[in-house]
Amino acid sequence: MSILEEQTLKILNDGTKEYTLPSYFLSEESMLGASYIHYWTRYCDEAVNGRYNETVQSLKIKTQTMTAHSPLSPPFEALKQVMQKYYIPFHYPLEFLEGLGMKMNRVRIKTYKELDLYCYRVASTRGLMMAHVMGITNEVALKSIRDLAIAIELISIANNIKSDLRHGQCYIPLEALGQFEMKSEDLLKRQYEKILFFMIFQIVKRANSYFVSGIDCIEYFPVRSGLMIYILANLEKETGQMIFRQPEVTPVKLSFFKKFYIVTKSFFEYFYRYFPKRINQNQINKFTKTMKFD
Repeated sequence: MSILEEQTLKILNDGTKEYTLPSYFLSEESMLGASYIHYWTRYCDEAVNGRYNETVQSLKIKTQTMTAHSPLSPPFEALKQVMQKYYIPFHYPLEFLEGLGMKMNRVRIKTYKELDLYCYRVASTRGLMMAHVMGITNEVALKSIRDLAIAIELISIANNIKSDLRHGQCYIPLEALGQFEMKSEDLLKRQYEKILFFMIFQIVKRANSYFVSGIDCIEYFPVRSGLMIYILANLEKETGQMIFRQPEVTPVKLSFFKKFYIVTKSFFEYFYRYFPKRINQNQINKFTKTMKFD
């Protein structure tokens, strides 16, 4: 095992559960590619939060120049290797960094379309890079993957809206606040909880529309990864439904038994609905190089 692989595994085992479920469904090769992507995205996320002496601009410069022969730090070497091996489009990591810039600078989101853009930058870009690792490069499939990642990120935003507000980060668009002539700080006041719940409802409703178009990507994935994505999508959809059903604005957490039920149900649904419709992988794994290295 190389030093880079050892460092990547250390990062994955250091308190993160994001890749626990995928590890059961992805091949060893795909899991290593996913780990390299996670290594780089986590480093960038921690860097802009002050853990390292990095800024979004310095991260962009390092990403733009990583094709040169000069030595790279481990997270950027990991990104370079995975992009080189799977021909991942160069704009994905740069767009991810644009999303981190919006978050770090606490950019106020003006419209719902801008909220979608933020979700694309911080979530879809990672999903699309992972799709290339698994050999999925068909344009129709990538569009669905983009939508599914947006849906999942919107659910996360809706579920953590109060916590984010307390930390000075408001994801509710200014156009929504303008309808009620409110400021973001007003949303934490008890008397405006019904309005806050209505705004959360709108975000979840928007997520559900993206789930409809995003779920189609499952047909393009191999069996194991397609099943994994279907399970993850259903877990997030259920989180959204629980947000609807709860009487007050509090974070939702699925119980173990609820997760077990959804995983079991998703397993049988996948093989009944999607397994017969899978698209021949040989037809969609043909793609051209979109990134060149010196």
